[in-house]
Amino acid sequence: MLIVKGLSRTFGDARTGEVHALKNASFELAPGDTAGLLGMNGAGKSTLLRILATTLKASEGSLSLNGSQYNIEGDEQANEKIRNHVGFLSGSTGLYKRMTGRETLEFFGRMCSMDEGDLQNQINDFVERLEMADFVDRYTDKYSTGQKQKVNICRALIHGPDLLILDEATTGLDPVARLQVTDFIKKMRSPQRMMMYSTHYFDEAENLCDKLLVLHKGLLVYSGCKDEVLEQAQCNSLTKLFASLANHSKF
Repeated sequence: MLIVKGLSRTFGDARTGEVHALKNASFELAPGDTAGLLGMNGAGKSTLLRILATTLKASEGSLSLNGSQYNIEGDEQANEKIRNHVGFLSGSTGLYKRMTGRETLEFFGRMCSMDEGDLQNQINDFVERLEMADFVDRYTDKYSTGQKQKVNICRALIHGPDLLILDEATTGLDPVARLQVTDFIKKMRSPQRMMMYSTHYFDEAENLCDKLLVLHKGLLVYSGCKDEVLEQAQCNSLTKLFASLANHSKF
């Protein structure tokens, strides 16, 4: 269970003073839930996801993942308990150029103290599901954008995390690669795993996610299943919802 209460993040800015990137966000995810995180650029999506992954310190609030409590003061021992159960793919995640895809997955699996037999079985399963056999044993500096992203997603999943965080996992992919990646993510859903999936593609949010979280200017303005979110916003589509957010200063 993921329980988030009042998470906020304030940054200092030399010209404008304080910038409130995230303001008092609260929500819950149960095992098996996949939540789509939607919002325009600058809405606070990456800030929220980085706090959940414990790579960014919150200014206020709390979170709990399966009983492990996030420490807002930055206690590494406390936050490591959460980090061990999180898989995180950010928009800036890179790969070591002089390693193959297989070597990359082996490296991260061993960093997570995986049993060697389980690790190799997991890698072979990923290679088959994502059709990576043609490139997984080549150096990653020769990969296309789609090939790199497939390895990155497998890297985030290699240790079987309870919470998988994917920040714009299909950005920059061609239509075929995007379909392969979203199909793989759908297969990775399980009754034990929670997912947070940030995307700008409404079709992905609708097809992959059973609930939506809509951020706007750092505020979590709508949450629930798609129909509940549209009812709250009094709109009949996600496109119209975001057009309304862009054109009005209600929030």
